[in-house]
Amino acid sequence: MLEYKSIPLSVSDMDEKGDYGYIRGKASYFGNVDSDNDIIEKGSYTKTLNENSSRVKYCVQHDLLNPFGKFDELYETNESLDFLAAVPLKSASCRDMYEKIKGGVIDENSVGIIVTKANTDQGNKSIRRIKEVKLLEISAVTLAANDLARITEVKGWDKNSQVDFITKKYDSLIKFIRKGNVTDETGYQIEGELEALKSAFINL
Repeated sequence: MLEYKSIPLSVSDMDEKGDYGYIRGKASYFGNVDSDNDIIEKGSYTKTLNENSSRVKYCVQHDLLNPFGKFDELYETNESLDFLAAVPLKSASCRDMYEKIKGGVIDENSVGIIVTKANTDQGNKSIRRIKEVKLLEISAVTLAANDLARITEVKGWDKNSQVDFITKKYDSLIKFIRKGNVTDETGYQIEGELEALKSAFINL
């Protein structure tokens, strides 16, 4: 199942060179207990970065089919998953996101992951220690821990509204796939969208 882990948007540097704006920051911290009682351990991203780092894109609100940046660097340090993202400034929508991050309007980063290896903490059985994940995307978000399943639980959304929301997402994916010429990279992003929809469906 697709899960989301959010942290305050920690940007250490923003710069513009040529047609691109560059954002250097952190996407995930290691060793701390998050709001889901999970601890992501150092090394959890090693396998997925070796296998698929070129496919991971910088998205907005976990919309995998509409990325606004690519990662020139994506790597683990002792304390976190760090990145250098390149944003094409000739695109009006991408520049808009770049300026929102620069101005502090967007203030969270969130990773979309599938946990592949984990166990319970020996000292505290309510804590899950995450050992390995599959990284599908990193998003700039306005809501902490805003996975699709939780978005559909927003106050005022009845069950029919949730079903309508999920149905529309499925329909848009089907139309996209029917166009053909789906690359491996796009297929990877579609996988993430389907995992998010499955999470939302399970929570209905």
